[in-house]
Amino acid sequence: MANWKQGPTRPCRIFLCYRRETAQTAITFKGIMDRDSSRKYGNIWYSNLEGVGNFILDIPELIGEAEWIIFFVGKAFTAGFLDENEINPDCVTAQELIWIEKERQKRKREGKPFHLMTVNVDGGCFDRQCAKDIKQLFLVAGILQDDSVAAYRGLNQNPYHSVSTLPHDFIEEHIAPYCTLTVVPMDKPTSTPKKKERPEIPAVKKKAALIPEIEAVEVDSSASREQATAAVKNTGLKWMESGNVLFGSYPQTVEGDWQPIEWQVLKREKDRALLISRYAIDTKPYNDTFTATTWVDCSLRKWLNGKRQYDFLQTAFTEEEQGQILTTHVPIGDNPFTVPEIRTRDKVFLLSILEANEMFSSNEARNCAPTGYAKKHGAYTDKDYKTNGKQACLWWLRSPTVNSFKAVCVNRDGSVYDHGRSVSNVCVGVRPALWVKL
Repeated sequence: MANWKQGPTRPCRIFLCYRRETAQTAITFKGIMDRDSSRKYGNIWYSNLEGVGNFILDIPELIGEAEWIIFFVGKAFTAGFLDENEINPDCVTAQELIWIEKERQKRKREGKPFHLMTVNVDGGCFDRQCAKDIKQLFLVAGILQDDSVAAYRGLNQNPYHSVSTLPHDFIEEHIAPYCTLTVVPMDKPTSTPKKKERPEIPAVKKKAALIPEIEAVEVDSSASREQATAAVKNTGLKWMESGNVLFGSYPQTVEGDWQPIEWQVLKREKDRALLISRYAIDTKPYNDTFTATTWVDCSLRKWLNGKRQYDFLQTAFTEEEQGQILTTHVPIGDNPFTVPEIRTRDKVFLLSILEANEMFSSNEARNCAPTGYAKKHGAYTDKDYKTNGKQACLWWLRSPTVNSFKAVCVNRDGSVYDHGRSVSNVCVGVRPALWVKL
């Protein structure tokens, strides 16, 4: 620690306060807020953040800059606080609570904002024993005031449980409305990322001639025999022994290495096939901003089908491969909650509720794991839910819910969650689907 730069490098707006058993939850929360491009939470620090230098010396300055203190409270949160040997820079300490209380009292006198919040992890909370420990701690430190204990005991309103509550949804409901600085419109990117060169897909020869596009007017319609014959001659599909298909390429590993995309065949007709990626290839919000939206105008549809060089269709497929992908009339209203039938014309889409139930025989078959790349970029997994030995993730469906601020997704256990997740959730995986000519 002696070689670290002394002191924080930038002001702190939100300080995440945790003990060792809740450290991973605090880190997860920070990661979600840092990745949420639709909002600006300000600078977020937590107790063991690298770059803060000397923990004991820097904490008062960080707390003095903060507007929000968020406690991650596990069971026996204050156990050992009154033990003089219980000084551990890797977790919230008795000294840290003293600094926080001093700052709270100072802000109260000055009439300045200083907000406290708890995330109660696994049933933990500021219980009766915590209140006794805090009172004793503040009494010994000579800073106990009439409202000192009440200020902390009153923070038990947040219904977070690490097994049943998704961090993103909790942040959306309980933290974002109070901690967000500004909402940044995401209609246009601030800069254009450089397109990354794609490697050749193994054993696939690229043809110079473009394949004429076939419009799939209905999902179950067939191409003509002449068109099918032309497609076979120019096919870019590589069939695997498993019956899956390699087609296009996308970053797959934690390091971002480009590899062929593996697709499951959901439905095969004589001239074409419906494919869905075997893995969740990336994580994207259904919509970049937390607004009422449907498949028609969501940002995820734009990314999947867009003409910008960093959109999925342009990035993952060559021009020849794009010619093999059929344009499909995609209905968005096949949902028990929705009303009038609306269709979009897309090359790449997400499955609907009905399609997800029809195309997969069980929850187990519907289960999906993220690629290393998707997991690195925030795909929410859990050790209790696995598929083929890999941790499973959530993945989006295109269907809306009765709440237009949410979209339907598939849970980590493979069940369809028709009540949906927030459209701005950044932890849900993406499994593109498309019809290709055979």
